[in-house]
Amino acid sequence: MQFARGAERREFTRSKVTVPGRVMLANRREYACTIIDVSLGGMALLARDRGAMGEPIVVYVEGCGRLQGQIVR
Repeated sequence: MQFARGAERREFTRSKVTVPGRVMLANRREYACTIIDVSLGGMALLARDRGAMGEPIVVYVEGCGRLQGQIVR
């Protein structure tokens, strides 16, 4: 399957948000972050440091709790 350059390939629609949180990388270091979009299948966030592709992470979101996943982009 081919996609046009810049075409959306995600399975779930993303919603833009601005939600503060904390992210813990595999090295157990925590950083403040801001979640900038979210969907049923994932989220994008901004943080001071970034991990490697495939690295497991934990995101703490006020009012939502602890979310686990891995870095895919």
